[in-house]
Amino acid sequence: MFFEQLVNGLVLGAIYALIAVGYSLQLSILRIYNLAHGEIMMLSAFAAYGAMSAGGGIMAATAAALAAGAVLGLLLERLALRPLGQSTDALAPLIVTIGVGALLQAAAVRMFGYEQRAFPRPTISGFDLGGAWVTWLQVIILAVGIVTLIALNLLVHSTRFGRAVRATAELPTIARAFGVDIGRVKLAAVAGSSALGGLAGMLIVLNFGVVTPFIGATFALKALVVVIVGGSSINGAFFGGLLLGLIEVVVAGQLMSEYKDALAYGILIVVLAFRPHGLAPAPQLR
Repeated sequence: MFFEQLVNGLVLGAIYALIAVGYSLQLSILRIYNLAHGEIMMLSAFAAYGAMSAGGGIMAATAAALAAGAVLGLLLERLALRPLGQSTDALAPLIVTIGVGALLQAAAVRMFGYEQRAFPRPTISGFDLGGAWVTWLQVIILAVGIVTLIALNLLVHSTRFGRAVRATAELPTIARAFGVDIGRVKLAAVAGSSALGGLAGMLIVLNFGVVTPFIGATFALKALVVVIVGGSSINGAFFGGLLLGLIEVVVAGQLMSEYKDALAYGILIVVLAFRPHGLAPAPQLR
């Protein structure tokens, strides 16, 4: 039983981790908290739902979620964030993303209604591991999270584009002086991080089997807590997400399931009470 809870916690944590990594990329490059990220993830999940309902398989649904996330991220940057320019008001982009998120959620309710819809996921068997039943779907979700982390680290640390991304995150003025196209890097960062959100949305509906216009809010807020508490590094966000998932599931299974959703916010309050800037506040890509 306890081992099954650990597996469930890792699966949930892998989803939190993908969302948190998307947040960390945006925070490092744009210096903002994008509070529309959850709604982009939710609409990407509906894109996957549409692909599956139309007869496409898992790969088609995943491609639809990734594409929807990337496109919505590009539109957010072009239409909502870029017009702000170099605004000195730190609240301006935050308020804009809150408004965009509310607009996207209202549009989803208008199109799909308030009710949950069953996601037509395929039947996937599993296997016994030490007395615990582990499904292949859980293995796939964990594998996707790990492969994504490895791929991002290779991209950031082993490619020319990755060096441009790190330079933009750490010293944007100097990066521009050395010929880095800051606007293009920011656009790519928003599109890539939003695509990660789309992938997370796909994994959520695969794991839980339902899609709703409100599916993004809770997951995105908890992933945001991970970034605020643990800092904006890619690896820190990923492992922080895994840890939150493990803590949630184990606490819910062993102690008090009714407080599971409040646990992340309790951790946030405790950490910020002693470390107002978080455990690793400096925006950085590592």
